[in-house]
Amino acid sequence: MCDGSCITLTDGTSGGTWSSASATVTVGSSTGLVCGVAAGAGVVSYTLATGCFGTKTVTVNAQPGAISGTLTVCQSSTTALSSTPSGGSWVSGTTSVATVTTGGVVSGVASGVSNITYTVTGCARIAQVTVNALPATISGAGTICVGSTITYTSGAGGSWSITPTTAATVNATTGDVTGLAAGVATLTYTSSSSC
Repeated sequence: MCDGSCITLTDGTSGGTWSSASATVTVGSSTGLVCGVAAGAGVVSYTLATGCFGTKTVTVNAQPGAISGTLTVCQSSTTALSSTPSGGSWVSGTTSVATVTTGGVVSGVASGVSNITYTVTGCARIAQVTVNALPATISGAGTICVGSTITYTSGAGGSWSITPTTAATVNATTGDVTGLAAGVATLTYTSSSSC
């Protein structure tokens, strides 16, 4: 069982009392509900009114550490997640949205949400990863004359940038590009989700 989880023990003879002196587990005296409170082995006893008793050893495994890393990623990009201890396994709940490698690197496949699970010794942590869609393809002429201005379009609500600014400038809001000098410039549109 895992630290923080509970299981119910039963015995074929009713009327007894459950107990445990171990620091790793607690147990309901009448219910047999055993809950792990710390990693390690705990001994649970079941005692009848006659004084006869039986014991069971319950092993409590520690929960992995909280998953850390950036929990948002753009479509076709990656983000690295981590947890402790090492050596566990990573699984994506929705591989059509995101995939994850054995090393915890998540790749955005399509817009949506996927639960990423890290499991060690049967105990798991879950983190929800959001994949943001890429903006629409930039539309507009591929060439521009020095001194003229052309408006480029993509999605809504994002911002425009261009490099180098010695060749052309762009209005960050409207996408209006003005040619300054002969050369090649790279125009970039970044959506409100930073993709």
